[in-house]
Amino acid sequence: MHPPHNSKVPVYNNTGTLLFQEVLQKRDEYVEICTKIANLSKQKASCEQSHNEETIEKGCGNCSSLSAQIKALEIKRLELREIIIAMLAEFVGIDAEIAPPADLTAIGDDILTFEEQKALSEIYMAMPPGNIAENLEGKVDENGVVIEDGYAYIQQRIDEIKSKYTGPERNYYVAMEVIELSILAGVRSPYEHNGTSCKPGMEASEATRAPVDTKWLSLGIDCNAFVSMVMFDDESLQGWLEVQQFPEAQPVLTFDEAQPGDIFCNGGHVGIIMSNNPETGEVIICHASSHNNDMKYEVVTYEELESQGYSVRRMDRTYVSSRLQKELENENQ
Repeated sequence: MHPPHNSKVPVYNNTGTLLFQEVLQKRDEYVEICTKIANLSKQKASCEQSHNEETIEKGCGNCSSLSAQIKALEIKRLELREIIIAMLAEFVGIDAEIAPPADLTAIGDDILTFEEQKALSEIYMAMPPGNIAENLEGKVDENGVVIEDGYAYIQQRIDEIKSKYTGPERNYYVAMEVIELSILAGVRSPYEHNGTSCKPGMEASEATRAPVDTKWLSLGIDCNAFVSMVMFDDESLQGWLEVQQFPEAQPVLTFDEAQPGDIFCNGGHVGIIMSNNPETGEVIICHASSHNNDMKYEVVTYEELESQGYSVRRMDRTYVSSRLQKELENENQ
């Protein structure tokens, strides 16, 4: 039987530890294993570069030892990943019995490292698409208050983040807030072209002049509407940028120069860079992908993105507002 919805007394699991604290602990273990694998892989690569013909022919004992350690850790990583996913599934089915892990993504003054986000992305991508707002309702927020209106709660949380940060850094924190809210709800944002699921029967041309709304995160959102929503906060304007408008922004950067909150785009798709690892040539991106894949938070290589014509832009809400203002002026002439 569930406790009353106004109860702030946390419910403990059988081990006497809050379930979400266990998830945090397992996440830390996962990140530690990922870091060890990365370090051992670097050692192995360095060792292989020093091999001479004789070493290559006879085999390197050090490389063999490192490979065995990496294999053992990889097994542990996969096992721990399944444990975390199972715990997360248990958490999201508890309703109001337990306070949600509000600090799961460490929203605050510290941007998560690449390895931390890599671990978090695997948890995120294991969740199915669904209505975030509806799945938040009945949960208890970080202040011990039951969430009654999921849509209003999402709007409030995102508005708070937007008021706290500026520039590309704000893009990162807003996108990470979306990821956090999704994990609390146990579902990812569904994809909907032009975000028209919140306006049934609306034509695409009409949808591009609809107000940017955080409801689309729950009802369905596409790539350029997501990025515009992340950056946009001018209530006097309506609409969002078309996907082909993002590549017009300046400056143009290479992927090894990318920072959290930068935009990647190619005129046909756009998303947000969440982390960058120049040593491995990888970035972690957040984007509304497609009807088959919905919202994604994933690791991709520079090579994959560059082969599809993607490049990096550093831009913020001022660019979105100025472009929309210019469009409205042209329409009114």
